[in-house]
This record gives sequence, structure tokens and C-alpha cells, in this order.
Amino acid sequence: MNKRLPNFRLLAVLTLGLSLSFLFSCNDDDEKLSDLTGLIGFSLDGFTADFTIDQAGLTITNGTDSLPFGTDVTALVAVYETVDENTVTVADVEQESGVTVNDFSSPIDYTVIAEDGTANIYTVSVNVSQVDPETVSWNKVTEEQWDAYEVVRTATVGGNLFVYGYTKNTSSFATTDIVGTYMSSDEGATWTMVDARDTQYNYVDEEEGYLMPQGRSVGMVEDFNGKIWSIGGWARGRQDEEGNRPFDDPVNDVWSSTDGLAWTKHTLVDSITFSAREDVTALNYDSKMWVIGGNGAGFFGALGAPLNDVWSTTDGTTYTQVTESAAFPARTAPASIVFDGKMWIFGGLDGGSVLLNDVWSSTDGATWTEESSAAAFPARKAAEVFAFNGKLFLIGGEGADGVQYADMWVSEDGVTWAEVAETDAFAIPNTFTGRSDFGVIVDGLNIYLIGGKGPIVDEVQTYLSDVWKGKGVE
Repeated sequence: MNKRLPNFRLLAVLTLGLSLSFLFSCNDDDEKLSDLTGLIGFSLDGFTADFTIDQAGLTITNGTDSLPFGTDVTALVAVYETVDENTVTVADVEQESGVTVNDFSSPIDYTVIAEDGTANIYTVSVNVSQVDPETVSWNKVTEEQWDAYEVVRTATVGGNLFVYGYTKNTSSFATTDIVGTYMSSDEGATWTMVDARDTQYNYVDEEEGYLMPQGRSVGMVEDFNGKIWSIGGWARGRQDEEGNRPFDDPVNDVWSSTDGLAWTKHTLVDSITFSAREDVTALNYDSKMWVIGGNGAGFFGALGAPLNDVWSTTDGTTYTQVTESAAFPARTAPASIVFDGKMWIFGGLDGGSVLLNDVWSSTDGATWTEESSAAAFPARKAAEVFAFNGKLFLIGGEGADGVQYADMWVSEDGVTWAEVAETDAFAIPNTFTGRSDFGVIVDGLNIYLIGGKGPIVDEVQTYLSDVWKGKGVE
């Protein structure tokens, strides 16, 4: 019986074929495992801050000021993009883009792992702005560049800052008001006097005397119909035949200027014009100029009775009485401003010589709402209020017994007020002298506090001629 012997040659070929097939099969699987690894996009959910990825240094970070001051970074969600199908871990915890929460108070290492196990470690640092946007750097930029005045009014025109100073003489036969006009074009550091009698600007007339607004406690309005305006005030009396001047009295003069230098006096229609007054509240609101309250003439130069009538005009010449008696008690020398779509007045002095700290607002000048019967700040008159960074700030003013306040108060709604503490980012230095009837200019990020009536020192009333400048954060 014959036995067929195995075909060793075929067996060898089959064995070799299976071996090669297995080998090539293994090489194909190895080629599918990518060693590419890396993050190609990174952001934080809910924030617009741009993050820069340094692929060479394996670092990821944002700009130092791109996250707002005070941002809580203890529980943030990263949104990222990787190459291929990478796995991402933090401290051995697998991450999910747009889902996993991490504490970024300190730098975090993101381990990015490729399919074949290759890994890159990116260090992610999240920067939060260290500068409080409410920070204002205050400096006294100049002192005694002009005579000190009892009352200061200010304006900005054509890139220049203007200061108009007035001091009312108190003798029974006053010779004249002391009047000064100054101009600065270098952010308040240097001031140039523009003499009120300088014929270059036609300020003098043989019969009428000064042809510029003069007087104590005028109302000043900016940018109404492209001009600045001076309303009312306390003007000097006319000289009699013997060369004497009687007591000065309030007026209802209205003046305007396009450049702060040359002024035009407007002729008003007496039958429909507000009465003579000083310490006037004048505002630019709703395409109209508003004249609110103030006080009239008193006996022998004394303070006259406060008023609470309201007038408006669209051209500065013809006035309409909006209300003869507003809801708020008659007062003189309140602080006032246009804010949040309303006209506001704060405090002042009423007809019984009582200082006030109430708050009133109106959207039409006829109807007034008492927002607060007694705000947090102490009662005062002749304070100043200004808007900055979307908030209101009230500063200074005269309190009981002639005290001159140097405090500052802040409000987000005009109703609720809190005192700005010395440690606050907005606080003015404690070397700032208390004052009232001073000037305030807000020009972009710059705030100027100028002159005014200072405290009584050694039984003598002082007046100030300094300029404080506050610089906001860029």
C-alpha cells in the first residue's frame, strides 16, 4: 500500500503566506494610530477674552486686561479644539470641552494624548485685570494761577477749558463785582487770563460797561444749540451820578457763546420770561434749555426768597413757563444734572434757611417725583454732581454753620447713595480742601474740580484757586 507523503513545499508556502499576512495586518493597524497631538483652539465659556496658544513653549494665556476686574475664575469651563481624536486630562481627570469645570486661580496643566499614547502638556494661565475700572488717579495739577473767587463756573468749548470766576462785593456801595475769565488748552495745567475788559473780544461798551456775562451763581449750560449759555446771576448795580453803586441785584440776563470768549446777550420777551434770580438750576435736556428755581432779590443785598418755578426754551430767547410751582419745595443752590433720561435736583436751601438732602426727578419739567425725602448724604447747598462711568458722584457743598464739605458720595440710580471711602478706587485724597460753588468739568476720562468757596480760617472766609484732576482708567 502506497502512502502519499506530505507536500512540504506547499506547506512551506502556505506557512510563509500566513506569516506575511499576519505581519502586514499588524503593520496596517500600527499605521492607523496617530501620534499627532495638540490643542489648536482655547476659550472660556461665557467670555470673549482671546487666548494665545504658543505651540513651541506649550503655553496658553490671555491678555492681562481681557478678563474684567473681579472676575471669579474658581469655576470656569474651557472650550477647546484638538487635532485628530486626542484625549485631554487635567490631573488624570478626563476633560470634556464645554462641560468640565476647573479652578483657574493658578495655572493648570492640560495633558493632550494622541492615539498612540504620545502626549503634550500645555500650561494654561488665566489672567484677570488687576486694575479696578472705577479707579481714578487724582492729582492737584495747579494752584494759585488766578485770583481766588467765591463762585466758579466752568465750560468746555472747542478743546479748551474755561473758568469764569465771580466774587460779590458786600459793601453797601460796591464798586464792582470781581470777575475773571481763564482759558486752558493743556488739560488744566496752565491757564491764561482773558480780561473781561479786553476790547479784542468786544467786552466793553461806553454806556453798558461789561458786555460779557458777569455775576454770582449763574446757571451754566453746555452744548445747547451749539453754544454755551449763562443764565441769570447776581450782577453789579449801575453807577449813579456821584460814582456810587447801589446794592447789586439778581438779573434774568441770558448770554451765549460759541467759543467761550465772545458773548452775545439775548433780548428776552419780558411778558413771558422768568424773573430775575441767582443760584439758578439750568439744564440741557430733551432738546430744550431749562431754568429751574433759584432765588430772587432780598432786602439790602440779603438772600432773596427761593423759587420752584420751571421754564423751558428751544432757542434761548423765548421761554415757556412749564409750571409756576413744582412739587418740590422752593429752594436755591441745589445740585443738578441730567442722568438716565431724567432731570435731577439734590438738596439746596429752602425758604426757611433749612438745608436739604432730598432728591427729585422729572422727565417733563412739570411733574416731579420725590425719589428720596432724605438721602444718605448730609444736607447741603452749592454741592456739585457729575456722571462718570455710568454712576453719579456728589461732592462738596456747604453745610450748617458754613462748613465746607470735602466728602464724595456715589449712586448708581440717583436714589441710593453711599459715601466713597478713603480706600475706594475712586476716592479723592484727604488733602482735597472742602468747598462749595466750585467748578466741575468731565472731559472723557478726565475730571476737573476747580476753585470755589473754601472753609473759614481764623474767622476769615477763604476762596480757592486750585485745580484737581482725576484720570480714569483707559
